[in-house]
Amino acid sequence: MTVCVAAALTVLTVFSGGCQTGGASTANFAVRQVPGADEVQAFQAARDAMLGLGFQIALAEPDRGRLESAPAQEEELEFAARSRTHETGRRQRRVASVRIEGGDGDVKVFCRVEIQEPSTEAHRFRASVDSSLDRPGETPIDRDAATTPDQNTVWRTIGRDRDLERSILDAVTQLAGASAILDE
Repeated sequence: MTVCVAAALTVLTVFSGGCQTGGASTANFAVRQVPGADEVQAFQAARDAMLGLGFQIALAEPDRGRLESAPAQEEELEFAARSRTHETGRRQRRVASVRIEGGDGDVKVFCRVEIQEPSTEAHRFRASVDSSLDRPGETPIDRDAATTPDQNTVWRTIGRDRDLERSILDAVTQLAGASAILDE
């Protein structure tokens, strides 16, 4: 019995970490080493790269090395940043995330650009199917009458824009590398 309890506690301890990850990884981000740059230079270069491609910065935490863009519609991005691989004719948007890790001379830049599309109708359908009532019970206010269509839109991630990730990482490497050379 005590062996079973000990084994159960061991398994529980191993798997009790939950879904938290250690941060950015190569599994969910494109990664680039930026030789000769420090974290401040890389952060400024990433910020400038994102702004240069047409993204607006929604979150900037220099002390944590974290940048997040506001969602950008395809037409808001600079022409060079528009994806040619995901032309579907459907409404889509891009959300860019950049993480900077490391120290002097050993900085890694992690970048992810998610492609999202609206799925509001599918979301509403699933919500109505999931409801256990046989009769309609929603009032107009429950059906989004007091909010705008933009507020009611549900977006789902359908993939990553790896071309745009490479564009951001290339710009960061060039900008941070140039500033590292100027500092020497």
